[in-house]
Amino acid sequence: MAATTAKNQFGMLLGRVLAGDRVVITKHNGPAAVLISFDEYRGLHGTRAPNLDSLRREFDIQMKCMQELKAANAGDGLFGASEDELAESGLLQARTSSR
Repeated sequence: MAATTAKNQFGMLLGRVLAGDRVVITKHNGPAAVLISFDEYRGLHGTRAPNLDSLRREFDIQMKCMQELKAANAGDGLFGASEDELAESGLLQARTSSR
């Protein structure tokens, strides 16, 4: 819905949102905003994406773990294994998991 129409019909839009609809408001033929209920907003507000600094710290921790010798050796063993070794390992894992 165009922003001008939304402005002129705000009462009707509020009724739609309170009935459970979401309304996309456009400006210059492109999406500009979404009108949602306060309950829906409250649900979304708690699921905010982490900021760049926390993602960077998490990445650095994962990278450090992957670079440790034990992890590097495990990766080398996995990528250097033959098809038969991988199949045997998978069968062994399946038998162990089913117990």
